[in-house]
Amino acid sequence: MDYRFRPWSFKLVEHRQAVGPRRSSPSWGSWHLADSYIRFWGRWILPYTSQIEFGETEQLIREVLRPGWDRFAGSVWEELARRHVLELAASRTLPFWPEEIGSWWSGDAQIDVVAVQSSRRCALVGEARWRREKMGVADLDALKANARTWLGKERGWELWYALFSRSGFSAELTALGKDDPNVLLVDPTQVVGAR
Repeated sequence: MDYRFRPWSFKLVEHRQAVGPRRSSPSWGSWHLADSYIRFWGRWILPYTSQIEFGETEQLIREVLRPGWDRFAGSVWEELARRHVLELAASRTLPFWPEEIGSWWSGDAQIDVVAVQSSRRCALVGEARWRREKMGVADLDALKANARTWLGKERGWELWYALFSRSGFSAELTALGKDDPNVLLVDPTQVVGAR
């Protein structure tokens, strides 16, 4: 997914830029393999072709794939979360239409999901976690702290906060999410493409 968001990109490699309150220089960013299958193949098939050819697949799965699977699935979950933002906008759950969707990073903080409509000064910032434990209020507080870093000296922005969790949410966070319309709690059953 190109971080200027093109839903059907057939590139093998893509240049990603951090999505901030202001557009960054087009030359700044990082390069990534665009396709999850190619990333999987490069991570777990290519380096172990000899073991696979000799039929050592069970040991490969047990010792290499299973220990690293959640981390790999986490990066795919982040991509699904970013794509789901369009569904949130289309259903009017998110009350603005994002001009840019991606992520943001700096030396101080990282935000997995960022959707911006600069003309209205609206943004959604989100954290996507593919972990076995539920997300809690501390995760929301950490996201809000990262959002303050993301804004920097910018003022007048309206923010929504989205938490995307594999394992659900604590009772306290669920109650808080029901009371605050600017907090969205999303699990895999709600995400487009994860059904």
